[in-house]
Amino acid sequence: MLFGAIQAQALGVAAELRIPDLLRDGPTGLYQLATATHTDPMALERMMRLLVQMGIVAESRPGKFICTATGKHLQAESPSSLRNYTRLTNLEMVLHVVARLGRSLHTAESQFTALHGKGFYESLPNLPAEAAIFNGAMQEISEQDIIDMRDAYDFSRCRCVVDVGGGQGHLLAALLDDYPGLNGVLLDVPAVIAGAGAILHDHVAGGRCRVVGGDFLQSVPAGGDLYLLKRVLSHCTEEQARTLLTNIRSVIAPKGRLVLADPDPASLYGASFDVLMLVLLGGGLRTGKQLKELFAAAGFAYKRTVGTSGELQLIEASPA
Repeated sequence: MLFGAIQAQALGVAAELRIPDLLRDGPTGLYQLATATHTDPMALERMMRLLVQMGIVAESRPGKFICTATGKHLQAESPSSLRNYTRLTNLEMVLHVVARLGRSLHTAESQFTALHGKGFYESLPNLPAEAAIFNGAMQEISEQDIIDMRDAYDFSRCRCVVDVGGGQGHLLAALLDDYPGLNGVLLDVPAVIAGAGAILHDHVAGGRCRVVGGDFLQSVPAGGDLYLLKRVLSHCTEEQARTLLTNIRSVIAPKGRLVLADPDPASLYGASFDVLMLVLLGGGLRTGKQLKELFAAAGFAYKRTVGTSGELQLIEASPA
């Protein structure tokens, strides 16, 4: 654990240099890798030794490397790719705030905001390279989340799903594909939904979907009987979370449902994600007790928790 930061950096650099992609066609020599990545062969060899010990690559014979099954998750075209997610967590601007975890323990506030004077999401439009990595990472995570949520939750009782903070619409498109009788509304900021056109085009053209650009802390579209927050509430501070839930409560149907999808804070992944949300956004995961209190303050009542085969758990609530 003491060298976890070095190992995480090795993963990030391997993803950035596309080393697992360079190994896609079979055993590849060290000097060939160094030439392709414009790196010093001896320095690269040292990192490759670390990647071997981490199980990302293997040495098929001295000086020849292959990609392992684990390493394939860092290949850009892999169906289970986490390349951009790995790059995102290793961006310098993210590592800078992670290094200030101790300060967040005293203030319970975002260190990104403390360093830059404005929040992470507010900064992304002015950081096109980082924004592209972020959007790619969100797509990768969504693809796995979609599989988990499809298997765990029955959306057939719904008439209209409002995907709040739903990014470019990958999850909503999958649900509309799965349930022909379902309609949907996608809400996210204009800069994000600009990329939703190709993903939701057929559903929008068919009259089954609306794409709305806006700020969910200001208002939420009415008309839904299920409001979905996938990896959204964990990105919110306590004040933002109360505002968001209150906005949804003001428009949700009397017999509607609210579904949160976030990692389980009791898992290693969830606990790690929780701390990242603290330092990066001032947000975080909530325990069952904290969620029930938050629901009650916004006029909702907790109903049940649904597990998935992946990292997410689904929390269902309804108007109190």
